[in-house]
Amino acid sequence: MVFEVITEVLKSFLRGPATQRKPHRHGDSFRGSLVFDPEKCVGCGSCVKVCPAGACRLDRKTKKAVFDFDRCVMCANCVRVCRFSALSFSPENTGAKTKQTHAETKSALRK
Repeated sequence: MVFEVITEVLKSFLRGPATQRKPHRHGDSFRGSLVFDPEKCVGCGSCVKVCPAGACRLDRKTKKAVFDFDRCVMCANCVRVCRFSALSFSPENTGAKTKQTHAETKSALRK
């Protein structure tokens, strides 16, 4: 019994992958990564109103949007309503980005 199991395991290693690699192309519906540019943000709050995950809020001191990218579900509602091009999607999927540093974002979220 043990010999049969070991034989099957070894055969599976020698056979190679069961699937084929596809070329890495993104379709027309690919969104990429969310990019937020705080310099373009005017603090209108449109993104806060449409965010279903609560990943966006307005900072009281700076009067600009602050994003918690850990909560973002990449629904693109904020990108659609932003009239000032402060939000966009990059063509690469590298995770959410901002021109703010991680420390600045975390400190703004704690306030």
